Amino acid sequence: MSLAKQKDSRFTKDHWIEKALEVLSQTGGAKIHIEKLAAKLGVTKGSFYWHFESRNDFVDQVLDYWDAHSSQSVIEFMREHEHENAKNALTILTNYLIDQDQIRHDMPVRSWAVQENRVQTRVEETDIKREQYIVSLLTEDGYDEFSARNFASIYNCYARCHGFLLPTITQEELRERLLWLIDKHL
Repeated sequence: MSLAKQKDSRFTKDHWIEKALEVLSQTGGAKIHIEKLAAKLGVTKGSFYWHFESRNDFVDQVLDYWDAHSSQSVIEFMREHEHENAKNALTILTNYLIDQDQIRHDMPVRSWAVQENRVQTRVEETDIKREQYIVSLLTEDGYDEFSARNFASIYNCYARCHGFLLPTITQEELRERLLWLIDKHL
C-alpha cells in the first residue's frame, strides 16, 4: 500500500459523511462536491473512492447516516422509554430532539433535496416513517386516524422545517412552541 493510500485510509466513511453533513449545514444545503470535501478533509480524492464506489453510493450512505441518527435512533430511544400516553410521549420526544440536537441536519438535507431527486425521494421516505411513528402513538392512545395524521404532519413540519419558517428561532423557542402545540392540541 502506498504512503498516500495509508494516510487516506485512516479516514473512515464516517469522516466523509460527517464532513458532508457539516458542509451542507454551513452552505445551506448546497450540492456536495467530492473534490471540495477532500480538500476540507485534507485528503486526496482517492480516499473517497477507497470508501465509496461512486458519488451515488456516497449520497446514499450520507442519507442512511442522516436517517439513522435523526430518525431511527430517535424512534429507538422512544421505544426504550416508558410513557403514560401520547401527550407524554411527544413531550419526551420534543425534549430529546432539542436536547440531543437531533434536528440539526434536517434543514440542510431538505435544502439539498431541492437540488437532487434521489435526496428528495429519501427525505420523503424518512418523513413518512417519522409521521407513521407519531400516528401510531396517537392512534394507540385513542385518536382517530385523520386527527393523528394531521397532528403528525403539523408536528413534523414544525419540528423539522422550522428553519424555513422562522430562520432565527432558537432551540429553546422551538421547544416552547412544540410543547405548546402538544399541550393545546392533545
